[in-house]
Amino acid sequence: GMLKEQCSLFGIKALYRLILIAQDEIHPLTLTLAQMIQKYLQNIIKQPVHSDFNYFLFEAIGLLLNISKKSRTSLTELEKALSPTLKQIIQAGIQEITPYAFQVLAMILSQSSEIQKYQQVLMESLIQTQTNWEANMKYLIPALTNYTRSYILKN
Repeated sequence: GMLKEQCSLFGIKALYRLILIAQDEIHPLTLTLAQMIQKYLQNIIKQPVHSDFNYFLFEAIGLLLNISKKSRTSLTELEKALSPTLKQIIQAGIQEITPYAFQVLAMILSQSSEIQKYQQVLMESLIQTQTNWEANMKYLIPALTNYTRSYILKN
C-alpha cells in the first residue's frame, strides 16, 4: 500500500544519493547495483509505481552510466544487466517509463564502442513501425529522436 510505496521511494532516493555522492568509489559495486536496479525495473513492469520513483530510478541509472564511462568493463556489465529489461519495457509499451528506457539505451549507445545486435534490431523495428511516430505517441517522440540521433552518430 501507501507505506510500502513511500518506503520504496525513500529507498530509491537513498540509492540515487549514494551513487551521486560516492561517484567513482562506486565502481566495484557497479554489477551489484545494476542487478538491484534490474530487480526494481522488473517490479515496475509487473506493477507500475509512483512517477517520482521512476524518475529517481532512471536518474540513478543515468548516474551509474556516467560513472561507468571511464571503465569499459563497468559499462559492459551495466549494459548486460539492464538491456534485456529495457527491451522488455519498450516491447510492453509501458507509457510511464518507455521514454526513460529509450534515453538509457541512447546513453549506452553513445558510450559503447560499437552497436550491439539488439540495438540494431530495435532501431529497425522503430523505423518500420509507423505507429511509433503518430500523434498519440507524442510523449515518446523526444526520446525516440534522441535514440535515433545516438544511433546515427554511432554508425
